[in-house]
Amino acid sequence: MLSIITCLTGKQRLLAVLVCVKRSGSRKQHWTLRWQALHFLIACHFLETIMKKLPSLRTILTLLALTVAASGCAKWYKTESKPNLSGRISGSVIYRERIALPPDAKIVVSLEDVSRADASAIFVAQQTLRPSGQVPIQFDLRYIPSAIDLRHRYNLRAVILDNRDELMWTSTEAYPVNFNEPEKPISIMVQRVGNPVAANAPKSNIAAFKCDELEFIAKFPNNDKVEIMLAGRTITLPHVISGSGARYSDGSTTFWNKGNEALFEMNGVSYKGCKTDPLPPPPATAPSPQAKSK
Repeated sequence: MLSIITCLTGKQRLLAVLVCVKRSGSRKQHWTLRWQALHFLIACHFLETIMKKLPSLRTILTLLALTVAASGCAKWYKTESKPNLSGRISGSVIYRERIALPPDAKIVVSLEDVSRADASAIFVAQQTLRPSGQVPIQFDLRYIPSAIDLRHRYNLRAVILDNRDELMWTSTEAYPVNFNEPEKPISIMVQRVGNPVAANAPKSNIAAFKCDELEFIAKFPNNDKVEIMLAGRTITLPHVISGSGARYSDGSTTFWNKGNEALFEMNGVSYKGCKTDPLPPPPATAPSPQAKSK
């Protein structure tokens, strides 16, 4: 009986149920058939509702699957397309003047984050060279790849200092480093600074420090402040009260000096193992032949 009802739809199905109920023999059969027909009608209605909504449901599921696949592909593409940073930048420092580089000169090359136009450049990495020859001077600057944000802008700077850490040459143009492109050597042209300041400042007011991963120069114009020279960029720090040693800080950068050792903190990074790094004395001049004959 129920198989016959399955072939009917709508009013025909309802009419068939009523006929079956009316033709049932005993009262018990009458109620049994009525309950079976009612359950079957509910099941048919539920199935019809699902079938009617199935096309839209399929569409939703298809769109959902495409969205998930697209996001997965985008994530994969983003991960795969990220350049593999080597942690090194190579290049050379040159100048146009036909002047011999002093034998006791120091060359400092630094990498800076210059993304914020309304703020000073943020120090990223630095290399200090003590060349044994003349320009061009090759450099191989190392940096931490995880510290590089591919959305930011970075520049290279270079300076040449004499044996008293006075500025002799400095880069005046921007030398951008694009970490999204293949790495290639960068040539930095430095310009001659006007006559360097005469070396008559007391040596005790200037000290060069060498840390585990950084080198810098500290100048003490007076007891109230210190000037930290980082590749041509000077940071002035006021003196603050300290239990021991001389401490200078502006809240974000700190220089703590005690004897020949120091602690330097900048941009949340602590540079340890800082000790004074005296520059080698100028080479002694050989006596003239006349002096030898005497």
